[in-house]
Amino acid sequence: MKKRILDLMALKIPDKLNRSTIKGSTILSSQISQQQPQHLESLKTQFQTLAPIKENVTYETPKNVPIKKETVKFVQLSPKQEASIMNVDVHLIPDGGQITERIYDCCAYLIYCPLHDQLAVSYQLECDVVWLPFIPLPSNRSWNEGALYGSFLVLSGGVSDQFIELRDNMPYMEAFLVEVFRFQMPQTNEFVNRLVYYVRLNPNANNNNNFKCCQETDRLKWLKLEFINSGLVDNAWGPELVHFSKWIGLQTPQRIHSYSLTEAYRFVPHNPPHNIDEMMLQRANITHKDVERLYYDFIDHCFPSFSMTFCSFQYYMLKYDFERDHIRIRRLFKAFNINRNGYISFSELLLGLAAIEPNSVHGEARMKFVFRYYDHRNKGFLFEEDFRRMIRDLNPNDNETEIDRKVIEGASKFRLEVVGDKFGISYDEFYRLVTISDGFRGTSSLCRAKKEIFSLITRVNANRLLKQTQNDNGETNKLGTIVEKKFHKGTCQRCKELEWIILPNMLKQTYAKVTFDMKILKGLHVNKKRPIDHYLLEEHPAARLMAAIHQFAPNKGLMSNPNGILAKDIPRLMLMFQPVYDEMMRLLNTTEGKCVTVSSPCYIIGDIHGNLEDLLTLERTVWRSLPMCPNLLFLGDYVDRGKWSTECALYVFALKVLYPHRVTLLRGNHEIRDIQRKYSFYNECTNKFKSSGEKIWDMFNKVFDRLPIVGILDNTVYAAHGGIPHESTIEDIARLPLDIASPERCELVWEIVWSDPVHNNVFQQVCELLDENPNQTGGFVKNTKRGAAWFFNAEVCGFWFHFGDKCVTVFSCSHYCGNQNECAVLFANQELIRPIRIDTHNNAPATDDH
Repeated sequence: MKKRILDLMALKIPDKLNRSTIKGSTILSSQISQQQPQHLESLKTQFQTLAPIKENVTYETPKNVPIKKETVKFVQLSPKQEASIMNVDVHLIPDGGQITERIYDCCAYLIYCPLHDQLAVSYQLECDVVWLPFIPLPSNRSWNEGALYGSFLVLSGGVSDQFIELRDNMPYMEAFLVEVFRFQMPQTNEFVNRLVYYVRLNPNANNNNNFKCCQETDRLKWLKLEFINSGLVDNAWGPELVHFSKWIGLQTPQRIHSYSLTEAYRFVPHNPPHNIDEMMLQRANITHKDVERLYYDFIDHCFPSFSMTFCSFQYYMLKYDFERDHIRIRRLFKAFNINRNGYISFSELLLGLAAIEPNSVHGEARMKFVFRYYDHRNKGFLFEEDFRRMIRDLNPNDNETEIDRKVIEGASKFRLEVVGDKFGISYDEFYRLVTISDGFRGTSSLCRAKKEIFSLITRVNANRLLKQTQNDNGETNKLGTIVEKKFHKGTCQRCKELEWIILPNMLKQTYAKVTFDMKILKGLHVNKKRPIDHYLLEEHPAARLMAAIHQFAPNKGLMSNPNGILAKDIPRLMLMFQPVYDEMMRLLNTTEGKCVTVSSPCYIIGDIHGNLEDLLTLERTVWRSLPMCPNLLFLGDYVDRGKWSTECALYVFALKVLYPHRVTLLRGNHEIRDIQRKYSFYNECTNKFKSSGEKIWDMFNKVFDRLPIVGILDNTVYAAHGGIPHESTIEDIARLPLDIASPERCELVWEIVWSDPVHNNVFQQVCELLDENPNQTGGFVKNTKRGAAWFFNAEVCGFWFHFGDKCVTVFSCSHYCGNQNECAVLFANQELIRPIRIDTHNNAPATDDH
C-alpha cells in the first residue's frame, strides 16, 4: 500500500548521503528538485526507436524468468487466458504495493549489475508482463530523495530490515537521473512527471554478506542485457525497457521532454480538414470529445509507459473485444504502427482505430492502413502471399481453387514491379487501381471492427469510473453520483447522456370531432402564491382570440375567395390582438433568446404555410388536452402560400401566450419581410384588413424578428427550420441579438433558416454543377434550389430520413402546392423519435398549385 511505501521513505537519511560523492562514487549527481518541472515544458526530445527484432537468433532465458521467446509461429492464448484478459482491467502495480490512484508522478529504475551483465525488471504476475521497476514519488520529498529511497525499496522488496541495510550501506557505484518525461492530462491540464534513474550496482558489494546482487523475488527478475537488446522480450509492457537498456555504458546526456495536449489533439478534425488523416476522422464523425476520451484511455492503459508494445496492444484489443484473432491482431499492430518502430504512439492508436471504425469512409488514409495491414514484411510492396491473404479475406467462403483463380485474375490488373527475386504491388499502384471505376474492388470492407469503437470506449470507461468511485461502505461519492446519473438508466432522466433513435415505423392517428372548450380546464387547482396561468382565464385576450379563430374556421371561405377573421370588425380584432402582441414581445424579450432548450416528451411540428384546417386538425389530435400533454415545438413557416396565414399566425401567437412554458415557436425562412412581399403574406394582410393591413403585417413581423431560430431538445437534439450552419457553435447562436429584422444581413441566421439537407447523390451532382470538389467542401455546397444558404449532405412533404437516420425532416401542411402529401409531426420521448402521420385526407388544400 502507499502508506507502507511512505513509511519506509520516512526513515531518516544519514547526513553523509547529503554530499554529492561517497567513497569516490557519484550519487544522484543531477540535482533536479521537485520544484523545477515548470521549466521543462519547453525542452522536447524524441524517443529513440526500438531495435528491430532479429530472426534466427536464440538466447538462453535465465531460469525462473517468465519471458516468452519470439517464435516464427505465434502461439495463441488459451480460451481461459483470453477470458482472463477480457475480464481484467490491466494496470501495472508499482513496487511496494497497489495504491488508490491510477496515474501519478512516478520514478522508474534502470538497475544494472555489471558483474552479471543483467538488468532488473518488475514482473507483473496478474497480467504476465514485465517493465522497469517503478514507484510512486512521495509528495513530501524532493525527487532525488524520493528516487534514492525508491531504489532501496525495489531491491529490498519492501522488507524493513533489508531496506535499512541498503540505506546504511549503499551497494551503488553510481546513480543519477537520465530522463524526465512529462505528459499533460486531459480536462485538468495538469502535467504528470515520470523520472528514470540509472542505478549501477557495485560489483564489490557482494563482499558484504548482507547484500547479494541479482537476487530474485516473485516481483523482481533479472534479465541478460544482451537478451533485452535483442528485442526478444515480447511481454514487455512498453518500449522503455529496450530503449533505456541501450544507454548502459554510454555517456548519454540527460533528457528532458514533455507531451502536451497540443500534440495529443493535433489530429482533431478542422473544417476544412488539414490533411487526409483529419479527413478520415471527420468522415467517421470522431469529435474532439472522442479524441479526449481516447487520450485518457490511452494514458490509463499504458501507464507508467507512454507507448504500446505488441503485448500492450494485444491486451487493448482483447479488453474491448475489438479483435480476437491473434494473427489479425499481429497484422493490425503493424498497420497501426505507421512509424514502423515497434511501438504505437497515441496518434497512431487514434488514426488506427479511426481506420477500423465500421462507418469510416474508405479514403486515402484508410487505403494506406489496409496496405500496411497486408504488407507483413514492411517492404512497401504486396507480394503473392500478401495478395492471396487479401483475396481470401474478401472471399471467406471460397475454396482454394476459386481463391487461386481470383488471385491470378486480380493480379493481372496491376502493374507489377520486380523486387529482388519476386514481383510486388507498390502502394501507388494499389491506390491507383482501387480508385478507378473498373479497377480492383471490394477493399472498403477490409480491416473493419465489428462494433462502433469510440462509443464503446466511452461506455466501458464510464462503467469503470463508476466502480472506482465506490467507497468502503458501498456508498458512491459525488463523482460517482454524477457518472451514474450521466450514463446509467434508472436515474434522473434529465441527467442521463441521451442517445436518440429515430423509429422507421410510424403510427397513423385519426380523430373524432372534439369541440374546443376552455371550460374543461376550469376545475384545475390554482396555487394562490403564483401567478394564475392564462389558460385558466376564459376572458384573457388570447383565450378569446383562440375562440374567435374556432368560430371563424367553418366560415373561412374557399381558396378562390378566402375570408379574413373579423375583417369587418377590425377594432374588435385589435382589442384581442394588441394584448397578445404585447405579451409575445414581453416573453421574447425577457425569457427566450435565439437558442432555446426544450424538454421531452415533445411534439415537433413542421411547416404550416397558412393551412388553418390542418392546424386545427393537429389541435384535435395532438394537443387537445393542453397543458396536460407533451410540449410543442413549432419549426416555423407559419405564413405564405396558404390562404389563411394571418389566422395561423394569430393562432400560434395565442397558443404561445396561453401556454408559454409548453409551446416554443421557432422562426422559418418565411418569417422574413422580403420573402413575404415576394409570396403572399403581405398581400393577404393588406387585402383582408385594408387600411389596417400594413400595421397588422408589421406587428406580426416585429414578433417574427424576435423568435428563436434553434431549439435544443434534452440537450442532445438540434432542431431548426432549415439546417445546420456552415461554421458555428451553439454558443455562437445563443449570443445573437434578440431583434434581427433583416436575417439576410446575418449569415449565421440566414444559413440556419435556409439550408437544406440533401442525399449524397444530389450533393455530388450540385458539386459537379458548381465545379467544386465534394471532398473539399466540408459537407456544404451552395443551395442551387433556393439560391440562398447551403445544401448540406429535401425540405420534404411529410417526413424523410437522412444521413443514416441521424437527421429527419418533417412537414405539417398537407396537399402542399398541388401535391398529395399528408400532414406529419414527430413525437420525441424516452430517447425515441417517432414520425406520426395525421389523417388530413378530407381536408381541403390551402395552397395554390405552384
